[in-house]
Amino acid sequence: MVAATMRSMFGGDGCGDEGSEDVWLRRPTRIEVVVCVLYKCIADASVKSGIPRSKTLSIMINMRKRITTQLPHNSIGNFALQHFIPISETDCSSLPSLLRTLQSSMMLIHERLLSPSECMDRYSFSLKELAKKLNSEGFDTELLSTTSWCRLPFHDVDFGWGRPRWFSPPLRLAPGNGFVLWDTSDRSGIEVWITLRECLVTL
Repeated sequence: MVAATMRSMFGGDGCGDEGSEDVWLRRPTRIEVVVCVLYKCIADASVKSGIPRSKTLSIMINMRKRITTQLPHNSIGNFALQHFIPISETDCSSLPSLLRTLQSSMMLIHERLLSPSECMDRYSFSLKELAKKLNSEGFDTELLSTTSWCRLPFHDVDFGWGRPRWFSPPLRLAPGNGFVLWDTSDRSGIEVWITLRECLVTL
């Protein structure tokens, strides 16, 4: 599969103002808005390409502040949960309905603190549910992965010659559909690196 990677910028104005309070469960964060805007654009492009597929959104969630065991502030390593959200055509009918679906699913993670074992149980359960979906739908299901590095202090790193003017993730996105979010250098917006199947990029 041929894939292409592009860079996009989202300004701070308007992020979190999508829809009305009777549609979403709570006022959406700027990250939720950007994720849903990108997801809907990709879903619409998939339909235009003539090969629409049902999609599952995969979100990496930092669990450091969401577990019952408090980790030291200077502890090293990742403690993340990969959360899978099946998205139906009805969910994609409008941006507010997509936001509501995202928020409803994320509430399962944010409703209370989890023990490390509960995190593993939820991850195991979500993997099993994804496997069932893939087994039943096969190639008609497409996984869209995303992670957010917003609010991480990459722009504050100073090795003695000043803070960086610009930061980009030191990674190469795997072939497939996905995107990574992080703060712009002035913290007023969000920068995104998006990797898509090449046939979707031109739509």
